[in-house]
Amino acid sequence: NLWLVDLATGESQSLAADEIRSSAHLVFSGDGRWLCWSDGTQVVLYEREAGDEFILSLPGGDRMRVSDLAFSPNSQLLAVGTNSNGSVEIWDVESRRVAGVLPAHHADVASVQFAPDGRTLLSAGIDGAMKLWEIERRLVSVDTNLGRVNPGGLFYRPDGREIITTNRSTLSLRDATSGRLLYKTKTEAEIPPFQVFLAAAPDGSQLLTLGNPRDEESRDLALLIDVESGKTVGRIEHNSTCDAAVFNEQGTQIFTASGDQVFVWDALSLEQIAAWPCGDDIVFMAVSPDGVRLALGTADGVELWDISAQRPVAQLSVEKAREGRWFVGFQPIHGNYLAAAIRGQLVVWDLSRGDPTEVIRSTSPRGISGPPLLMWSPDGSKVVTAGNGYDLEVRDVVTGEVVATLIGDAVPESSRD
Repeated sequence: NLWLVDLATGESQSLAADEIRSSAHLVFSGDGRWLCWSDGTQVVLYEREAGDEFILSLPGGDRMRVSDLAFSPNSQLLAVGTNSNGSVEIWDVESRRVAGVLPAHHADVASVQFAPDGRTLLSAGIDGAMKLWEIERRLVSVDTNLGRVNPGGLFYRPDGREIITTNRSTLSLRDATSGRLLYKTKTEAEIPPFQVFLAAAPDGSQLLTLGNPRDEESRDLALLIDVESGKTVGRIEHNSTCDAAVFNEQGTQIFTASGDQVFVWDALSLEQIAAWPCGDDIVFMAVSPDGVRLALGTADGVELWDISAQRPVAQLSVEKAREGRWFVGFQPIHGNYLAAAIRGQLVVWDLSRGDPTEVIRSTSPRGISGPPLLMWSPDGSKVVTAGNGYDLEVRDVVTGEVVATLIGDAVPESSRD
């Protein structure tokens, strides 16, 4: 079903009595008065204040298939892209009548979008054609070829001067008046599909991702991605799959784990600085804020290492450590505490007095289910964990007391992970 949720009160109402497909199109009008959706076979207009639903009768009848929807900026017109004859229908929202039909494309329409000034409509077809339409005269002002465009893959920039188009492997920037290509970048060859996020640089400028797990040649790679350009700027090679990675707080070093091996890399040159075995497969890593200690989550618990000496200084016990993925994190700023979370279990150790001392060990009273979660508050005074897969528990790290429980709605068992 389709649900309308009031974000201020949390109240919700069901709008679609019949089941709709996951590929449904959904769009609000700019003034927030209208909501329009289509599951491909019909178009429904919903007037929010009155709660009235109107079904738009498409001229093509049951043969018509809707591919995209877009409201004009003044909320008076609705553009409906179709897959049946390549046309774009323009509807007057208030009267709910067809104001015009644009014979846009020789193939299915992939995307429609109004310009911010409302005078121009942009359409793209799966045949690769992109057209700019003058709404009042129903005339094409620009007709150019884009190549394949993702469904819904057309966007105007807010000032209306440029158009962004996307498909599976490229992102393009075009002049909105002439359709001239200004910039184009390929992503498929540089960032493999199915990439797995590993770590982010402290300043947010770079991401470390895993190569394609389905590709034997790239699955052992850790790829360094520049966030601004989206390009791969470096590669770290391992003899087997890279299982975990983390930047140090200063952003000067990258730590990776492959099997039971720890590797240290210079974050600028990506040259290997050090490597050592830890004795067990590593599932998670964390570096203390001062860059002195490394915490490794393994099937036997948490190993605390002195980085410069490359030796373990403590073995910390975690129950059910072999039951899947879990997280380890140092307290921000001071690093006086270390926390670990796995399947509803939270353990916190005090590291400030030499030998680590366990100060919190808690299991959610509502049961252990759902994926683990661990997050520190920026000042390091509180730690947040998942209580049972859809609740969050906020604890004071000094007293160990739960200071807040954030209760979410239950989700189906099959989708909790």
